[in-house]
Amino acid sequence: MFNPNEFKQAFETVVEVMQMGERNHVPDQWKSYPPDFHIARAAAPLQQWLSGDRSDDHLSHACTRLMLALTLRDS
Repeated sequence: MFNPNEFKQAFETVVEVMQMGERNHVPDQWKSYPPDFHIARAAAPLQQWLSGDRSDDHLSHACTRLMLALTLRDS
């Protein structure tokens, strides 16, 4: 049976990445790009993860980009 609580930590991580981004980027700038932009930006950290690079939390950054794309797609 599906348990939404199993995803709680993942969602909290995405929120943390977004909060980090707020410190380094213009507020709400992510909304000015189309979903395809964020999907393309997710590709690099996914490739880094797949190649075994664990020097950064690439998976969290990729997931955040995909969440941005999904949010924009549905808006």
